Amino acid sequence: MSKSPRHKLNKTDKRLLDTLVAAGYEHDKARDLIQKQVYTLTLADQRHVVSEISNGMNPTQAYSAVYQARRIRLARKYLNGKKVMEETGENTPPSA
Repeated sequence: MSKSPRHKLNKTDKRLLDTLVAAGYEHDKARDLIQKQVYTLTLADQRHVVSEISNGMNPTQAYSAVYQARRIRLARKYLNGKKVMEETGENTPPSA
């Protein structure tokens, strides 16, 4: 069974990966989560990028802004879930 190619993590992604691992996620699952949640753009995100570019923004900046927003959403969703888990006394992180 072949794995999908992995995106090379930048400094911000590495910090997010370290935080997810510290929160109890397995390294490979956390890395796959970043790949899926940050770099797999929804149609709405793709349209947002196109809109920003057509408004004169540099394509690299447009993608970077969308990726950063998606990183923030990932952190809020999965790390806030970890905080709730600690308060309820559960031992396993929420499923990814």
